[in-house]
Amino acid sequence: MAGLEVVRVGKIGGRILATVPLHGTWEEVEDIFAEILRDAGMTAALRRLEALRAIRPTGPQLGKMLRNLGAVEDDYVIEHERFQLLFPSGREFLFAPVIEHGPLQMWKAVIGKDGAPQELFWRLKEAIDTYYAGHVLAVTVHAGLIHVEVAKGTARPGPRLAARFWRH
Repeated sequence: MAGLEVVRVGKIGGRILATVPLHGTWEEVEDIFAEILRDAGMTAALRRLEALRAIRPTGPQLGKMLRNLGAVEDDYVIEHERFQLLFPSGREFLFAPVIEHGPLQMWKAVIGKDGAPQELFWRLKEAIDTYYAGHVLAVTVHAGLIHVEVAKGTARPGPRLAARFWRH
């Protein structure tokens, strides 16, 4: 696992900062996408979409993963930010750089060789425009902000990362 390698080779006192999408991110659009896959009879792609959604951890699961990587609770902090991205239409959603270079690549992988991506994303665009006609599409993002200080079990003078963080 890449995370384990980062912690293993990290310099004592070094820091790892990362942001990961948590459970519930992209939920509004993925619900519509699931309907499109279901209507197209693409059960294998629908299972892959559900598997993708299932691997996005909750905040507590993310903490457990860090502990499994060897991080001590005093050496990491996880912040959870929830915000919404607003899009005036399905087209603006699908062509937004944050979507095009993020989840869209995963959704293409979900489709795989089972279907025609252009046709399915056209259906997604049309469905978004129909469901949100006259309204703005608000897509929820749950971001897990991870801050780890690599300790490797050594005792360091002064307060640990969590104590310093929460003191602010």
